[in-house]
Amino acid sequence: TTQCPLYISPGSEQIRATMKRDGIQADFESVGGVILGNSCGPCIGQWKREPSEFYDPNQANTIVTSFNRNFAKRNDGNSLTHAFVTAPEIVAMLAFAGKLDFDPTRDTLSTATGEAFQFKAANSECDENTEIRFLPENG
Repeated sequence: TTQCPLYISPGSEQIRATMKRDGIQADFESVGGVILGNSCGPCIGQWKREPSEFYDPNQANTIVTSFNRNFAKRNDGNSLTHAFVTAPEIVAMLAFAGKLDFDPTRDTLSTATGEAFQFKAANSECDENTEIRFLPENG
C-alpha cells in the first residue's frame, strides 16, 4: 500500500471509464489510491486537505504532482504548499516509498512479508502498429 495519500484525477470521462474497464482503477484503489472526479486536476485550490499526520496547514509542506502547474495555492489553496511537478510514474513510486529522497533506480522498498522490492524500468510493448482502444466518449 502507499505510504502517503495518492490521488488520481482522470483527465476525462473517457479516461476514467477506460481505467475502470481495464482494471486500473481497481488496482489503484487496492493500494489506497483515491480516484477523484474527472478534471484537469484539483485546479485553483479546489483540493481541500484536512490536517493529518501528513499535513499541517500552518507549516511549509511538499506535494509531488503530475499536474502541469505548480504556483502557490494552485493545488490546495495554501501558500505554504510547495508543489513539485514530475512524471506520473515518479509520483506513484514516491507515494509507495512515502519519502521524497527515494531513488527508484537504486532504492528498495519492503513488501508486506518483509522482502526487498525494487521498481523495474517500464518495458512498453507498444509500437506504431499497436492499437490503443479507449472507450467511446459517451461510455
